[in-house]
Amino acid sequence: MKKYKNDLIRQVHDYFALAIHEAAKIDGNSATFDQTKDVLDFGRASGLDDDEIKVITNLKHAYQNAISMANDSTWKYDYKDVIYINRLVGLDLIPGSSVFRYKDVTVGNIYHPPFPPTPEIWKEEIQNVLQAQLNIEAILYLFGYMTKQQIFNNGNKRTALVFCNSLLISAEIGFINVPVQSKNEFSKLLTSFYTDKIDEQTFINSMKNKWFIKEFEHIDESLKNKIKNSTFSTSSSTLEEYKREKANTKGQ
Repeated sequence: MKKYKNDLIRQVHDYFALAIHEAAKIDGNSATFDQTKDVLDFGRASGLDDDEIKVITNLKHAYQNAISMANDSTWKYDYKDVIYINRLVGLDLIPGSSVFRYKDVTVGNIYHPPFPPTPEIWKEEIQNVLQAQLNIEAILYLFGYMTKQQIFNNGNKRTALVFCNSLLISAEIGFINVPVQSKNEFSKLLTSFYTDKIDEQTFINSMKNKWFIKEFEHIDESLKNKIKNSTFSTSSSTLEEYKREKANTKGQ
């Protein structure tokens, strides 16, 4: 199965700009694909404000680290990796990123996620999933859990997407991908799940049937040539530093 993991990583490398573009779009970033590509190439793009540019560059660094984790056969996932990905997603953008949520939030003016008695409950639930056999159902459950609980102050969908894709690649299963044209349908599904109009299993089944892929088949013809000309690195130069940091906090 190692061959399939290598193929997944190759596909993510080939379609890196598109994966980042679509991940940014699920939280309302206004960038076009061309603007996303400009940010990845040059660190800037005409017509985007500083925060929109930062969302894209942060997703780039988060995905580089997540893919490097997946490509490391010795990597042992734990809840600290979720916190680390949120740190990268929210760097210089989200106050209080990389710590569990410490204030009340409202999602779309319709959903108020409850606080657990202690954030340790979030840690334990993440650990329970990661220590069990990782399959598509378990990983999609974790995606739903992280987004519905809103475990961070912001960037929950982006953090869950990047982290769960790292797990899916590592386990040689596939990839969660939400094309731009499906963004509204995806948002409606999350709203239904958040407000208990659908149950957990229905959410998982919908994610699996609509937004889980084994290869990037949905590519818009108008983007294919642009994507072929993309030359972005999907490896991380900062993961070793995090590895040392993680080792120093072992047992905490």
